[in-house]
Amino acid sequence: MMRRSGLRVAGLALGVGLLGWVPKAASAQAEDAAPCVTCHLDQSEERLVAPARDFPADIHAQRGFGCLACHGRLEGDRPDPAVGFLSKPERRDIPTLCSSCHSNAAFMRDYNPSIRVDQFAEYQTSVHGRLLFGEGDPDVATCTSCHPAHRIRPPSDPESSVHPLNVGDLCGSCHANAEIMGPRGHETDELEKYRHGVHGQLLYESGDLSAPTCNDCHGNHGAAPPGVASVRNVCGECHVQMAEFFQNSGHVDVFTREGLPGCAACHSNHDISPPHDEFLLEVSQDVCAQCHAEREPVGREFLAIHDLLGGFEHEVDSAAARLEQAEEMGMEVSQAHFELDGVNTALTLARTAVHSFRVEPVQQEIDKGRAVVRSAQRRGEAALEEHRFRRVGLGVSAGLMALVVLLLILRIRGIDARLRGTALETRRFFVEHILDPEKPGQEVSEAGMALAASALLYELTKEEHRLYEVAEATRAHASATAASPALPRLLALIDEQHQEAMDAGQFARLTAQHFDERQKVQVVTTVRKLCAAVADLALHESFILSQLLQRLGLSPAALQDATASAGRSSP
Repeated sequence: MMRRSGLRVAGLALGVGLLGWVPKAASAQAEDAAPCVTCHLDQSEERLVAPARDFPADIHAQRGFGCLACHGRLEGDRPDPAVGFLSKPERRDIPTLCSSCHSNAAFMRDYNPSIRVDQFAEYQTSVHGRLLFGEGDPDVATCTSCHPAHRIRPPSDPESSVHPLNVGDLCGSCHANAEIMGPRGHETDELEKYRHGVHGQLLYESGDLSAPTCNDCHGNHGAAPPGVASVRNVCGECHVQMAEFFQNSGHVDVFTREGLPGCAACHSNHDISPPHDEFLLEVSQDVCAQCHAEREPVGREFLAIHDLLGGFEHEVDSAAARLEQAEEMGMEVSQAHFELDGVNTALTLARTAVHSFRVEPVQQEIDKGRAVVRSAQRRGEAALEEHRFRRVGLGVSAGLMALVVLLLILRIRGIDARLRGTALETRRFFVEHILDPEKPGQEVSEAGMALAASALLYELTKEEHRLYEVAEATRAHASATAASPALPRLLALIDEQHQEAMDAGQFARLTAQHFDERQKVQVVTTVRKLCAAVADLALHESFILSQLLQRLGLSPAALQDATASAGRSSP
C-alpha cells in the first residue's frame, strides 16, 4: 500500500514537473498527440478509444496542447511510469494536476487571461475539497467530475457540461443519486424541486440563460451552501432592490439571531414559487406568526399590504376594462392605454417594497401610479360618454335624414302625379283641338295649326334659356291673334310642365309623333310667320327653326323643297 502511494505521488510530481515546460513547447505537444490518437483509435476497448475520439474537440487541443501535457513523457513509444508517464491520475491527485497550469498566472495569461487562477485555492475550502483532502471521500467531485477529461468545452458551448442548461443535470448526477447521497444523510430532491421552481421554469421552459442555476447560488470551485447570514447576499446579487428593502427592514439581526436563512425563510430555496399576492397571506400565517401575535399591528402588516395591492390592482383592471370597452367601440384611447401600461412598473415596485415589511413604502409606490390610473379611468369614461353622445347624435341625424328622404319621396310622387295629370290633359287637348291619332288621314284645321304653332313656339322659348326673355312676348302675340279661345289653357299646361322642370317638351313630342311630314312642314311655316310678326323673335329665327326641325324630326331639305314648291304655285 505504501509502495502504491509512493508511486502515485512520484508519478504526480513527475507529471507536475513536466507541465512546467508546457508553455515553451505547446506546438511540439500538439504534434505529439498524433501518434497517441492514431494508436488509441486502433484499440478494441472503448475506454481507450473514447479519449482519442473526443480530444480533438477539447478546449486544450484547440489551444495547441497534446496528450503529454497532462500525461507526462514517453521513453521512445513506451508509456513507462518509471520515466514519468502518468496514465490515469488518482482522484485525490486530479486537482493538484490541473492546478499546475490553472494556478499559474504567468502561464494562463498566455492562453486565457480571463480565467481566474485561484480555483484550486477555492476548491480546497469547498465542501468537495474538504471531503477529498480531509476525509478521502471516494465519491466526492473533483475537476474531471464537472469538466470531463478529453472533452472539455467552453461554458458558452451548448454541448459543454457546464453550459447553464446542463449544470442542473451535472450536479444532479451526484446530488440526485440516492446511492451516493443517501449514506451521507443528504436529500436527493433538490434538482426536482429546482425544475419546478420559478428559476428552473425560466431556464428550462423559457430558455432564459440568465436565470440562476446551481453554481450561481452555491459557487463554482468554492461550492458551499449559503449560510444563514449569507443567503440574503446571494439572492441580492440579482434581486438588488429586494435586498436593500430587507436590509433596512430591521429584520436582518433578528433573522440572524433566530437562525432564519434570510430570503429562504419565506421563499424556500430550490422550489421557489413564482411571486403572487396571495403568497403574503401564506407567509403571514406560516412565518410571521412564529414571532408576531395575530392581533399585533406589526404582525398584520402583510395582511394590510395584501389588501392594498389587491385594491390597486383592481383599480388598474377597472381602468383597463374601460379603455378596452371604449376601444372596441372605435374610440381613440391609445395614449391612455400606453400611459396605463406604465403603471405596471409602479405595481412591480410596490411588490418589491413588500420586503420592507411595512405598509408605508408600498403605499408610496402605489400612490405614484394611482394618479395615472385615475386619469386613464376618467379618459375611458369620457370616451364612452362621447360614444353615447355620438350614438344619440347619429340617431337624430339618421331620423332627420329619413324624414327628408320621406318628404322627397312624397314630393316626387306628388310631382309625378301632377306630371302624369298634365301629360294626360295635354294629350287630351291635342286630340280635341288639333289632331286625333285614332282618325287616319285627318286634316289639321287652320285654327288647329295656329294653336300647334303657338304652342310649339312658346314651349321652345320657355325651355331655351337664351330665349326665356322673349317667351312672354310670344305668349302675348299668340293670345292676341288666337283664332281659338282654347289657347290660354294650352299655354297654361306648358307653364305647369316647365314649373316642375320635368318631362318638358310634351307638346313637341306629340306633334312629332302624330303629324306627317306635310303637316310638320306646314306647322314650321306657321312658326316662321309668327317669328316674323314678333320683333324679339325675328332676331332668333334661325336658331328657333333649327331647334324646331330637330324636335320634330324634320330635315331642312324637306322644308326647303316644300317652301320652293309653295313659291312656284303662288300667282
